[in-house]
Amino acid sequence: MVKLLFLTSLVCVYAMESCQPGHRELFGTSCYELLTGTKTWQDTRDDCSAMGGKMAVPDTPEEHAGIWKMFTEKIAVTLEGELWIGCEENKTDGRWVQAGLGDYECVYLEWASNQPSNHAKEHCVEMRSQFDGKLNDRQCDELNYGMCEFNVITGTTTLPHRASSSPVLFCLEADDDGYFKSPRA
Repeated sequence: MVKLLFLTSLVCVYAMESCQPGHRELFGTSCYELLTGTKTWQDTRDDCSAMGGKMAVPDTPEEHAGIWKMFTEKIAVTLEGELWIGCEENKTDGRWVQAGLGDYECVYLEWASNQPSNHAKEHCVEMRSQFDGKLNDRQCDELNYGMCEFNVITGTTTLPHRASSSPVLFCLEADDDGYFKSPRA
């Protein structure tokens, strides 16, 4: 038996999701971090990988809008504000695939009008301010901002009952002597 002293007789364990400490922002089921300065597409991919993530890839219209909003809130976007995303053209069959994942296609591609154009070997994808954040294909050695995507950290925390808006996993009720009774939902 475990005896713990709490100021309340009912303690609950909650499911929690969060991002690693730092500048990462939670949106949907992923965390994001805008890299400092502009880089080539390959350097962006390498930096995200070195940080334990991948280049941001929008999978839904909501995620696309969320990534663009995070970018434009951090960078004073002018008509030339661009953000690399982690999609590249598979040079053998022309499909747009996720960076470094070969067979995983980019499932949501909101192209700007007349894009992709594939002018001058444009094999990488950017969100472009000139197109209100819609996608444009571009040469991979150009310099753009980059954003990394990370998995959320899941875990639990113990708080007095009703102290969190997170889903309750279970609650424990202590008796008058401070011993926990059977778990209660």
